[in-house]
Amino acid sequence: MEYKTGRLCDLPTGKSGIIIMLPEDKLLRKQLSALGLVTGSVISREFISPFNDPSAYFVRDCLLSIRNAYAEKILVRFI
Repeated sequence: MEYKTGRLCDLPTGKSGIIIMLPEDKLLRKQLSALGLVTGSVISREFISPFNDPSAYFVRDCLLSIRNAYAEKILVRFI
């Protein structure tokens, strides 16, 4: 079975994905990891704000708001 990969910001609302790569920037990677965004985690896009930035994502039993500038640096495999 072939899976589609893409950026987190391209994940459709109500769909899920598996995080396969975090940003190269060490500080941003550390901040995202502290929020529970680690490689292998299942993440789903729940809401998009009225102006499309930020969006709300559900990961590890927590609802997080992530700006598109950060979400476009996270690679996911859509499931």
